[in-house]
Amino acid sequence: MTTTDTSPLLVAVATKDGIGVNLHFGHARRFNIYEVDGSAVHFIEVRDADAYCKGKGEAGDEPEESREQELERIATTLGGVSALMVVRAGDNPKKRLGAAGIAVLDEFAHEPIEAAALVWWNRVNATA
Repeated sequence: MTTTDTSPLLVAVATKDGIGVNLHFGHARRFNIYEVDGSAVHFIEVRDADAYCKGKGEAGDEPEESREQELERIATTLGGVSALMVVRAGDNPKKRLGAAGIAVLDEFAHEPIEAAALVWWNRVNATA
């Protein structure tokens, strides 16, 4: 994603502790939302969601319709967010959320949230 200005952007993070990017997309039951403006990262809110992976099995063990509905609900929950930082996410969540305008990023796995968010914001705005 590129922007034509350097406006603040919202990023969602799958995190266990609010400190690092340290949770797999499929296990996240909530997402921390941050506003990033290039010089600072501000916590905004927590948005609750049902975990994409249910029970003991993998997401692939569930009916396709159920998984698609869950991805739709998560995309709606993350409305207004430009990116989602996770430890890992499957191809289907990356594709579906990407189609909703939410870049799913796993390259910041195990990094501190603030540092990762600033690197991401600067990358997005490098061509602005």
